[in-house]
Amino acid sequence: MTETNGAVESVHLLAPKDNVYRVMIADSDPLMRETLSSIIKGIDGFSVTHSIGNLHTAFEHFKRDTPDIVIIELAVPWLTGLDIAKDILEIERDTAIYTISTYDYFEISQFAMSIKLAGHILKPVCPMEITEIFKRHKQFYKLKPSPQLALLSNLVQEKSFGHFYYNLNNIAASLQEEAGRNTSNLNVKLNNIHTALTDLNGELAPSPFPVSEPTLLSIDRVVELCLFHIMNSVFIMRSIKANDRLRGVFSFLDGNIRENIGLGNLVTKCYISQGHLSRLFKKCFNISVMEYIHMRKIMLSKMFFLFTDCTISDVAEQMGYNERSYFSKVFKKFEKMTIQEFRQIHHRADTQAAIAASNAQKFIHEVFGVRLP
Repeated sequence: MTETNGAVESVHLLAPKDNVYRVMIADSDPLMRETLSSIIKGIDGFSVTHSIGNLHTAFEHFKRDTPDIVIIELAVPWLTGLDIAKDILEIERDTAIYTISTYDYFEISQFAMSIKLAGHILKPVCPMEITEIFKRHKQFYKLKPSPQLALLSNLVQEKSFGHFYYNLNNIAASLQEEAGRNTSNLNVKLNNIHTALTDLNGELAPSPFPVSEPTLLSIDRVVELCLFHIMNSVFIMRSIKANDRLRGVFSFLDGNIRENIGLGNLVTKCYISQGHLSRLFKKCFNISVMEYIHMRKIMLSKMFFLFTDCTISDVAEQMGYNERSYFSKVFKKFEKMTIQEFRQIHHRADTQAAIAASNAQKFIHEVFGVRLP
């Protein structure tokens, strides 16, 4: 079928064989549609059944044929693609919708999470990345559409560790809301996220899932810490896969994260030049080495504030900061609140029932490095 109005092509291709995901592509650029169709044609288990140039007709095509997967042009700033995606998900909420644009997914992440997108494809498209997205779809989309998983997956693909860190609170809150604040549901969702993201790394063994004790998930900040643990593991595995020189760097950081680590002694201990290390980190994490170290230290320090009565000075010393004032300054920079404000919101008394009702003490120490009194 071809549309003549505006000379914009819309093609309904032959229906695929059984057990094949049917894909609709809706993009105003005919070359982009042709490129995506050619890439997807080479991926086992997928067939492009719709190629649509006029976005305004995409919803009608979907209602008639209900394909399994929709790739739709975002068209920011008008958000046309998101509007259509929202309409589609209102009538068929298990559809996997991937937006595509030259815009970073993080820029629309909050709205995208609210309508439960499966993911985002960044232009210009890379055949290897498209292939990875679709193979990933086969691996974990059976776990049901998850906007949090879509966002985290895209942040991994975009190597945006900083974006992840600063959006962590919102992602965790969204995950808790979707789980109905039920700890068993949260545990399942975190396990699904962990499984899906670590499946991206092929032969690299995944790290242990951080919370096998669901009672801990009744504590709000623990969900954030779990997500950080998962994403940090995934970023580390992917960066080592990209350049094995980083293996020794992360081994050193894992064993010494609570020490006073500077860039100078890090490069000396790991036998790598400062310039080379900085370039590798920028490429794999899109942040500096010291930003990454501070993020890990601050996440660990929050466990002390949640589960112990340690003073700020005690925690600063535990985390390898020589001065309480500097530690407080770093904490505020990365958390956008003071330590006092954090403790007021998450007072240790609020965690006592959860800890007392579970066998959590040993687990907290083994995973997060905090020995409870």
